[in-house]
Amino acid sequence: MKFFILWAVSFVLCFILGSKGGIVNFTMLTVFLIILKFTTKGWVVYSLAFLMPVFLSAVQILTGDNHGLGLVSGFNNMLVNPFGSGVGVGGNLSGSYFNQLDDARSLLYGSESIFGVYMTQMGWSFYLQLFLVISLILSSVHSKATLILSAVCFQIVFLGLAQEEAWSTYASIPLLLLSMSSASARRAV
Repeated sequence: MKFFILWAVSFVLCFILGSKGGIVNFTMLTVFLIILKFTTKGWVVYSLAFLMPVFLSAVQILTGDNHGLGLVSGFNNMLVNPFGSGVGVGGNLSGSYFNQLDDARSLLYGSESIFGVYMTQMGWSFYLQLFLVISLILSSVHSKATLILSAVCFQIVFLGLAQEEAWSTYASIPLLLLSMSSASARRAV
């Protein structure tokens, strides 16, 4: 009963705060918890953690949503400039670099998708960073608790396909918890 009350309060807070990213993360976490009632197979959990944001991104691209357009333009920028355009050139804050771009033109520099932003700024080297982050997450699973936490972190990483704030402050809290629980699990062994 306590869990349901906490879940309901968290759900209402997501809407009161008006954070689209928080609502999406909360919904996906709820799906993980339901799935984990039936299975603890890591490949099932990670597949869903990867496929849900990919599906969301595909819908955004097909509907012409700004987040999908930012992802596509970031990929195009990476193809044109494989070494990237430099930190600060892509994203929502790139207006200061490009003399205050309007929203439509800022999409050309990968804004609205953190993957688009990093592909614009770092080029192909972004994939090295992505590989290192995913390796860290996958290597930290030691129990059902760390499986849930690592799946949330994995989902946050790939939610960056669909939104620009996916790797913002609220993303660092589960990553911090994952590293702490991973460190304590290693000490216990």
